[in-house]
Amino acid sequence: MHVKPRLKSQRGALRGRTHNSRAGRLLVASGIAVLLGAATALPVSGASVTASSLLAAARHDAIAARSVHEVGLNEETTTTEKVENDIGVSAGEQRYRFSNGSSATVIALDSKGKAYIRGSAAALVDFFGLTISDPSSYANKWLLVTPSDPNYNSVAAATTLKSDFDLSLNLTGHLALGPVTSLLGASVRSIKGVVPAQEGTPSYTETVYISLKGKPLPLELIATVGGVSLKVTWSHWGESLKVAAPPSSIPEPVTATTA
Repeated sequence: MHVKPRLKSQRGALRGRTHNSRAGRLLVASGIAVLLGAATALPVSGASVTASSLLAAARHDAIAARSVHEVGLNEETTTTEKVENDIGVSAGEQRYRFSNGSSATVIALDSKGKAYIRGSAAALVDFFGLTISDPSSYANKWLLVTPSDPNYNSVAAATTLKSDFDLSLNLTGHLALGPVTSLLGASVRSIKGVVPAQEGTPSYTETVYISLKGKPLPLELIATVGGVSLKVTWSHWGESLKVAAPPSSIPEPVTATTA
């Protein structure tokens, strides 16, 4: 998932990886980008495999997989945030639950240029960062966000396979390739690298585990950003996915701005 600006105290962790990226702030490392065009021809097993080749192949095949179910967990000392994402080629849905009892949902239809947000009053303020005088009047209502809104890219980030894995597999610096091991019943190899600093988030070390069965696909990701621990898992690759607009919505308040 690699994850949206989050609760204001963690904007660069779970949500920052998914929400804070789409406007192009997170660029794929140049070495990975160079490898990407030939990713399917790169070695992913045997003595000739490298961390760069495996990472590039995994990113290529993840983006080409049609759909994936993603679960992310963000934990601080006093707060926990869980997100479940269903992500497709041109649309996705993200469902957040917070330890304070609030919740938030994002539906993004990238091909139609529309995104919808819904949340409790607390989530509208603390998670989406809306500055409105009476958030309770908009609580649990679908709010439409369009590309003309300066918040659109942030809201719709990581709701497509490409935008999600441009984030999740965006590792730079020296990439360390781990030995073949077992995780969640699958043979995997780990790749450890550095995620570049983003707006509101310092650089940090991330480890992603790539499944070696069939096509190389990411299986799990772990990282620690300051006092926030992050864990992401992917499953149900390539299954049928239908993301639909809510039956009704109202425009996002014109007085609202996101932090």
